[in-house]
Amino acid sequence: EVVKHPRSRDTLAFVPSIFEDDELMPKEQALLDLCLAEKARNRKVLAYSVYTG
Repeated sequence: EVVKHPRSRDTLAFVPSIFEDDELMPKEQALLDLCLAEKARNRKVLAYSVYTG
């Protein structure tokens, strides 16, 4: 993750990713598992997320 200054676009911080691009984070895997379980029960699922970074 790169954090840049909003006006100058200078790099303020850099933190390397913990997970690979093709690897799910635990919270993503949990959401996927929940959605698949609900779909198996013929239920609808709405997942709402706000990016705060």
